[in-house]
Amino acid sequence: MKTALIEALKRWSGAAFDRGRALLSGDRLFDLRVEASTLRGAARGVRQAWYAIELELDETGEAPRRARCTCPAGADGRCKHVPALGLAWATTPGRFTVLTGIEARLHRRSYEELVSMVALMVRTHPELEALTLAPVPGGHREAPSVTRWRTVADDVFRRHGDDWTAVAGLVRELESVRSLGDDFNRQGERAHAAALYEGLMDSVVANASRFPWPDVRSRFRAMVEQCVQQLPGRPAARQALATLESLPLLTPRRSPKSIAAA
Repeated sequence: MKTALIEALKRWSGAAFDRGRALLSGDRLFDLRVEASTLRGAARGVRQAWYAIELELDETGEAPRRARCTCPAGADGRCKHVPALGLAWATTPGRFTVLTGIEARLHRRSYEELVSMVALMVRTHPELEALTLAPVPGGHREAPSVTRWRTVADDVFRRHGDDWTAVAGLVRELESVRSLGDDFNRQGERAHAAALYEGLMDSVVANASRFPWPDVRSRFRAMVEQCVQQLPGRPAARQALATLESLPLLTPRRSPKSIAAA
């Protein structure tokens, strides 16, 4: 039993820890996987069929570094599903399937298998189709375009809407788009990375006024800050952050109790 991890999960999750432990005993977790220091799994939900959970541990493997969940309370990883996933790893690691890196798994697939896999993903998740039209790291078929990435991010906002319960999925998808910028940078494609960061930043600032809740706005601010850090020397980037911070805030439309019950 990983005692140090359990104690760290208590500090990380606060009041959600006991609810997570009850979730674990209720056997609502399934599809448990571990890849390097990242735990992933799913939990049977109440408002929808299931929620996807992800928990990244620090280099010691004894404390959370970051987490997220697709439930309404899980955008920052402080919901009950995250401690449940961590507790499962700390107490019964044999339930987890050990995975190699996604890149290694994809490299083992043939071209035909990859095409079929992408087509299946798009049929299952139609929102992914926009990414099949955008540049990808390692490809050189078109010039960098801020407008293209602004459109991709605007489409994410449009699909999810502005209801409180849609926030977790919205933030998760926007962060996935942002991570593509990091992939471009790792490939040395700085211009494509910069175009992505700028397009995403512009979209977040333009749409943020529809989400006046402090906790959601803090996630947007962190995302814009990450983009700004990758756009040094661009006054427009700093201005975007200032514009975001100037937008008015409201109290949440849902009470913390109703959110935690998700």
